[in-house]
Amino acid sequence: MVQSQIDTIVYGVLRFKPYYDSNQLIKDVIIMENKITYETKFSKDEWNCVIPTPIIWNVEEQESLHINFKKSNWSNYKILSIHIGSQTRTGCRVKIEILGPNDYIIASKFFAIDWEGSNNLKLWLDKLGFQPQKETFSEVCGLRMICETPGIQKSVLSIERVSVYRQNPTWDVNKSDTIIDMSWASVYGENQWATNGANISEWNSVNNDSVEGFTRKQTNTGYLFEYTNNDANKQVLIVERKFDMDISDFSQLLSKMIWSKDTLLTFTLIVDGNKLLNILENSKFPHDNVINTHLGDWLVIGGSLNKAKHLEGIRITLTGNKKLEPISMKMFWILLRKSTEADNTPVKKVSVYLSSQNHKTRNDKIVERQVKQMLLPSYAESVTPIKNPLTDGLPLGFYITRENLLQIRNSVLYGEGKKVLKRIIEQADEAISSDLVQHNFYGTSYGGGVGLPKGVNGGGMKTYAPVVALAHLLTGEEKYAINVRRWILRAARSEDWRGEHGGCVNRPQINDVLPFWDSFTGWYPKGYAGYMNHPFFIADVAYGVVISYDMIYHCLNIEERNEVENAFEKHGVYMLYDKLKNSRNFYVNMNQGVLFATPLLMQTAFLKDKSETYRKIYEWTLEFLKEYPLGTWSEEGVSREGPGYGMFSFSHYIEAIFPLAACLNEKVENMVSDKMNNVFNYFLNCLSTCNEFEMYSMPISDLSGRWVWPGELLIFMAKYMKNTYAKYYWDKYYKDNPPPSIITLLSLDTDTLAQIPQLPLVQVYKDEPMAFLRTGLSYGDTVLAMTNICNVKGHGHKDRASILLEYNKEPLILDPGYKNYSSPDVALYSQTFCHNTMTFSQRNQKGGYNNYKTSITDYLSISESEHIIDWVTTDATDVYSEAEKYVRHIIFLRPDVFVIVDDVIAKAFEKIELNFTCLGPVEKKDKNLFTSKTKMNQLNIHSYALEELEHNFKTFGTLWDDVPSYRLILSTKNMVKSCCFITALSPSPLDKENKIVIEKLNNKDILGLSIKSNDCEDIFIYNINRNELIDYGVKTNCEMIILHKQKSVLTGGIKFHNNKLEKI
Repeated sequence: MVQSQIDTIVYGVLRFKPYYDSNQLIKDVIIMENKITYETKFSKDEWNCVIPTPIIWNVEEQESLHINFKKSNWSNYKILSIHIGSQTRTGCRVKIEILGPNDYIIASKFFAIDWEGSNNLKLWLDKLGFQPQKETFSEVCGLRMICETPGIQKSVLSIERVSVYRQNPTWDVNKSDTIIDMSWASVYGENQWATNGANISEWNSVNNDSVEGFTRKQTNTGYLFEYTNNDANKQVLIVERKFDMDISDFSQLLSKMIWSKDTLLTFTLIVDGNKLLNILENSKFPHDNVINTHLGDWLVIGGSLNKAKHLEGIRITLTGNKKLEPISMKMFWILLRKSTEADNTPVKKVSVYLSSQNHKTRNDKIVERQVKQMLLPSYAESVTPIKNPLTDGLPLGFYITRENLLQIRNSVLYGEGKKVLKRIIEQADEAISSDLVQHNFYGTSYGGGVGLPKGVNGGGMKTYAPVVALAHLLTGEEKYAINVRRWILRAARSEDWRGEHGGCVNRPQINDVLPFWDSFTGWYPKGYAGYMNHPFFIADVAYGVVISYDMIYHCLNIEERNEVENAFEKHGVYMLYDKLKNSRNFYVNMNQGVLFATPLLMQTAFLKDKSETYRKIYEWTLEFLKEYPLGTWSEEGVSREGPGYGMFSFSHYIEAIFPLAACLNEKVENMVSDKMNNVFNYFLNCLSTCNEFEMYSMPISDLSGRWVWPGELLIFMAKYMKNTYAKYYWDKYYKDNPPPSIITLLSLDTDTLAQIPQLPLVQVYKDEPMAFLRTGLSYGDTVLAMTNICNVKGHGHKDRASILLEYNKEPLILDPGYKNYSSPDVALYSQTFCHNTMTFSQRNQKGGYNNYKTSITDYLSISESEHIIDWVTTDATDVYSEAEKYVRHIIFLRPDVFVIVDDVIAKAFEKIELNFTCLGPVEKKDKNLFTSKTKMNQLNIHSYALEELEHNFKTFGTLWDDVPSYRLILSTKNMVKSCCFITALSPSPLDKENKIVIEKLNNKDILGLSIKSNDCEDIFIYNINRNELIDYGVKTNCEMIILHKQKSVLTGGIKFHNNKLEKI
């Protein structure tokens, strides 16, 4: 150890007079003429300043806190560490600036005051703003902290110590577990991991940028490492990270990981003088037992440290078997565990129900899970007398009110209400049969506090509490009230709320299967808004607690009510408001906005009379929810996140309407608008015709294709919007098995009659361009969908001008949808190449949430001799950086031929491609014909172009884990400035002969097709030089034309000229 040097420095300068409060630690601060003198020590390993008496900074009331010290060289250090105490979470945003001579700003970083108590704020110096180089830290003269955004209440920070050091940072997340790699946190970097591809034989790693085929990136679900070696028969990826760490106090190492299918993983520790200790060796990820069971997605691997004393490094080796296919892995965290009293807590066997909101009925499969219990404080059971809700309860009546309770009780004695009551009691009885959480809301049954007492950290509150509280109100039975009261008070007395949305609130064990929502570590790093930057846990817990609190208010005494409302202040309000307020324009236009705002509104409705702060938040949230439907869906009803998350947000908006109406003292009928029927019709247009027993959307954007239409949405639309189609689907899918929910109860009393849906055969949306061309809406009907949305939000994809084709009960041309967000290759599924549209050398369309100038430029439909032709034209030029023009034409020759015309002009010479992702394997039959054969159908793809084409076949995935997709890439053979492609799609059942004859027209001045069926012929012509056409029974110089002949007699057609479609 180098002998420390000691300097006397002028250390702290406070701008403005500090704010004094007798409840704060300001009494311990000694201030002399606004300057405080401290000592600083430094060595080759650490620069350190211990502050004997904390500096107290009243953040909002003082301009800044300026900390000066003698010029110091930090260039050989990695980490800036600031020990900061905070009395409470306020959400105040503070900017840290590292200063050089003359207050030159070397680097900066924001943090949020999102913690309570002490926090060691740790920052990688090379991850700070301005991307500073090591050398820039050679002359550091001070730190400055500036209040950028005030908190929801006064923020008081206690600055206790400032250090910089060379050692890698660690975070103690509980008494036994220390995180040594915080992979999910964007403020820390994947640049600590290095590789040189397949041949690491020594410890020294090379720069990652020199490794061809290697990709690494930070995601909000951990590091992603991917490698493809085009020359190797086996793919081998080795990544490693150096450590220099005493581990003698620890007994185990654990890591939360996921890696690609059929890939072998070895996890090696380098310890005690370059000894190798394998924690896992040549192991496959158990995809079949994990991904497909709704248990979760990530595996906790780990093992004994075998009394190792010193950790020198970690090396992870992935070995694949398939040439050219990338191997990949994601890593969420690595932790060291020491033995504590928690190791001696009992293990209980829990029967875990595999439930999922992705299905309309619960999967009754049960698995057994061994759960190590937590050390918990014990509380005496409440003995508060249970009073009458009609006189002493339902203070705010968000859903059930004193006025409607008797009416609802009466309704559940008869008719459909009786069925709902039966299901409510079944679920409530199951819920109170065990005090342990057995399944959670989102179906990832190894999270959400499974196996722990209900209410601990909020576990099980959204799943169990509302239905049990509702059972009490409907039946009057006290057993339901006693149980839900116990859970609510447990939640109120917990240290935080992180029990829902799949969060793991207990200590994870080796071989546990976890979702990527990780509330075990989700609070960390403190200072960066926690929860992996998403407050889903808080939203779910708060929703369950506040609804149940309103419904069993009459079962709590004054002290217990104060406990619950204090918990709203401490746990439930801050994170939700902080997230919405700081990104309002984002959240008011996407699904999470309503998910967070609804529980925020209900909590602040209870708090608004206690504080002006909470009244302002309450009023702010009211305005947010009133504005929410204006931007989330277009006026025509199109969801900018696709039908999956569109359905999700619409369902949660319906959930929000009732408390919103209660707070505004309005009737629910006055809170709905005609736009909601437009949204519903959009969902109908997106409805897949390939599923007979459940209602799924076509897989456009994330989540679509998996999210089953909820029954509550249907019955709500039937009652409050008088939607006859919604009533039809309610009767078909849910009438005999109604969802046991409050929304169902409040919507059953409807006189709306069911009507079989009849959609237009062609539906064109213009404000957010989409088109649907169909033969019907029944199971097995044909539908071609095209999406070209201008303003993609949230979970949308780079899929402008992409098409999907469903035919005879199968998605013949499909969107692969999305993978679970934990999947290492999930990012690929939103990219342009796997959608059925045009690319330049497989590059992406433009991204971001910009409002691009895409459009439906025209649409025309004609009927000639009982033959219908539909033509839709769409422009996607603006989403391609390389394009001067990209216009796609879709022509439907009913009932079963589509002609797709792609007219492309590039800004420079490019490889121009068309992409088709098919359900069945694709084969080339002749020069211009490809076929894709599925179990039931065959799709013929006839492809022609003005330029010579080449093709490529590739396989890809789909949203269904066991179903691959097959890609056909048609590309210009040479680099060109422009090209017109004509593609005819002709599907037919395998058990019927396809009698459609498609041939190219032989004429050098045109690119044309003849499409014959029986005694009908359709002729499509692309007029290359815009010469006058005289050989086909018409006289025109239009750009394109489709003509229909019946028994060789021209009966009519459509021409396209000057961007307009006209009937001939």
